[in-house]
Amino acid sequence: MSTQSLERLPDDAHVWLFGAAAPLGPEEQGRIRTAIEEFAGGWQSHGEDVGAAIDVIEDRFLLVAVDPAVARGGCGIDKLYRRVREMRASGIDLLDASLVFWNEDGAFVSDSRAGFRRRAEIGEVGPDTIVADLTVDTLGGVRSSAWKRRAADSWHAAAFDLAKVH
Repeated sequence: MSTQSLERLPDDAHVWLFGAAAPLGPEEQGRIRTAIEEFAGGWQSHGEDVGAAIDVIEDRFLLVAVDPAVARGGCGIDKLYRRVREMRASGIDLLDASLVFWNEDGAFVSDSRAGFRRRAEIGEVGPDTIVADLTVDTLGGVRSSAWKRRAADSWHAAAFDLAKVH
């Protein structure tokens, strides 16, 4: 099975977003696309083709979407994460859970959670800062830009005590 077009998948397609610490240049995006397309071409879960579609968005995030009609069992998801983890060998790390992403001057930037917390404490980021909420789980959420949220409206508010920040 080859990868699908994102446009052909419905809004309820399940998605995973993976973020890179720095913007991904054309060469890195090409390596990511090749690696994930090769993986997705044979990706099965419980004996069924998964029917995945991929994209690199905002020059920073890998988007993987799967047909909601296909079972999304744990083994298939584990295979995806294993493949993304294997890309570390080529210098591309998309699984650094310590990173927080936010929009600054029209582009997403990142820092560690501790760094983001310091920025919140000094007022560089706050409740109205647009953050990348990588917990979005449907393609409709990506299409509607629901993953780009005010920090006050995402998990960031509680994690970084943004309600108390000016």
